[in-house]
Amino acid sequence: MDRRQRKTREAIFRAFTELLSKKSYEQITVGEIIERADVGRATFYGKLEGSLDSPMFKGAVRSDGLNFNGTLLEDIKGNVTLHNKVLNVPEFSFREGSGQYRFDGIVRFDETKKMEGKFVTEGGRLGPLLTVLNIPESGVDGDLTGDITIGGTMNDPNIHVQGVMKNGLIKGEHPLTDV
Repeated sequence: MDRRQRKTREAIFRAFTELLSKKSYEQITVGEIIERADVGRATFYGKLEGSLDSPMFKGAVRSDGLNFNGTLLEDIKGNVTLHNKVLNVPEFSFREGSGQYRFDGIVRFDETKKMEGKFVTEGGRLGPLLTVLNIPESGVDGDLTGDITIGGTMNDPNIHVQGVMKNGLIKGEHPLTDV
């Protein structure tokens, strides 16, 4: 077992022990352990071919929960294809908090690092989604029902948000209705 695996195992055990001191075994969920340990798990179904330098994968991804850039995503499912350093995601969905998200797009892992795609969200919080995408905090958060188009590169992403936002706040304290 390498150091990374050992640290993950220790984090899971520590999280489980902490939760067990607060509630019974039957009340503890995998999602709670994952969130507290800041780790996750996913299952991949499909066909892996190619070489180490140029892997090819076509299949499905499923996970009850993954902590991604500090944000817990739940009920993750989707289809993916990786070929020639291009990740094609024709359909992908997850939940964060009470929001539902669907994504369709591509990410290039070549020298361009370009990405393009569209999120459709129903009551999803904007702030955590931006965190997942590694987009710097904008100071705007709220429950969004609408579309988020992404483009640019992984190092310099750009987004276009269109929809209706409820419970919107600027800098965590100023209601959008006051602007």
